[in-house]
Amino acid sequence: MLYWQAVRNEFYNRYAKDYSFSYTTLRHYPDEPQIAKSESVKRQTYLFSDDGKLYLTQREADCIYFLVQGKTIKDTAEELLLSPRTVEFYLKRIKDKFNQPNKKNLLATLQNSPYFHAFYQTLDAEFND
Repeated sequence: MLYWQAVRNEFYNRYAKDYSFSYTTLRHYPDEPQIAKSESVKRQTYLFSDDGKLYLTQREADCIYFLVQGKTIKDTAEELLLSPRTVEFYLKRIKDKFNQPNKKNLLATLQNSPYFHAFYQTLDAEFND
């Protein structure tokens, strides 16, 4: 018998007289709206090339936004409610996309891009609303 089944049975046998409940694995939350798979939220991407091959995902863009402002990886992680290791992972992925060896070169490349101004304004509006 699995541990949690034993705990459930123990609870049921001990408190069955006090609580009227029935055990089921079916979960039903009538107050919450049902979201179909096709209605799931689509994350935004930020293009950095005309052909659409060079882009940032929403999370990568969020990380870059704070790093461009001069925040450290730890501060960025606190702002986004992520671990610093996760921010480092996103940063490595971005460096690989843009073929940059380090964070300093990456941020310089992004800031010199013709797409950066629109990108930064969009994220600034999202975070400061």
